[in-house]
Amino acid sequence: AHPDDFDVVITDVSMPQLSGTQFAEELLQIRPNIPIIMMTGHIRPEDQEAARRLRINDVVRKPTTLEEFAQMLARCMENPQSGNAQNPS
Repeated sequence: AHPDDFDVVITDVSMPQLSGTQFAEELLQIRPNIPIIMMTGHIRPEDQEAARRLRINDVVRKPTTLEEFAQMLARCMENPQSGNAQNPS
């Protein structure tokens, strides 16, 4: 209802009704420049390719530390259109 109220979106690759990449695609149709971070315990090559294609800012492997997550979030906020998904943490 209020897509401009968010600075960044953090989602998971695997969700019950909609995958993280499907969610990102829909979200980017509403707000093309929103930074998106996807988290996953296991990333398949097709998920990685979709993240690259969508210019997802980061793909983070779980588990991650709070410090790593804070650094990634800071990078994302400094450069919201970085699209660094090709190098999952």
